Amino acid sequence: MRKNILPVLLITLILCLLFTACGSKNGNGSDPGSGSGSTSGGTAQADSLLTIYPSLLIVPLGQTVTLEATAKGDKAVTWSSSDTSVATIDDNGRLSPVSEGETIITVTLADDAGVTDACGVLVTADGNIFLWE
Repeated sequence: MRKNILPVLLITLILCLLFTACGSKNGNGSDPGSGSGSTSGGTAQADSLLTIYPSLLIVPLGQTVTLEATAKGDKAVTWSSSDTSVATIDDNGRLSPVSEGETIITVTLADDAGVTDACGVLVTADGNIFLWE
């Protein structure tokens, strides 16, 4: 059991780094940490234009998970996967693993492609689903 924890922690760290590098943009094009607009990682704030939940996800093959997006004013959103050979996502946020690996799921306001948020996803061969806020 202990041998399995180290690779999972290492992969989680890698996903955190990837997620941080991807970041998100708010309505005025500045980084989310600047105090206005969208926040990264599903952490809702009063002025968030768009958030995704969860911000990190480990999901085994054969399982599906529905991600949630909250858009200010209930605006329509679009979903995309940075690597569809690892996981696909439909118009309703339903994630379907395809093969082991890592991908970034991005949600974007349908009427403003500059407003996005992202979720790092790790698809594993077996195990449980883990969600992080």
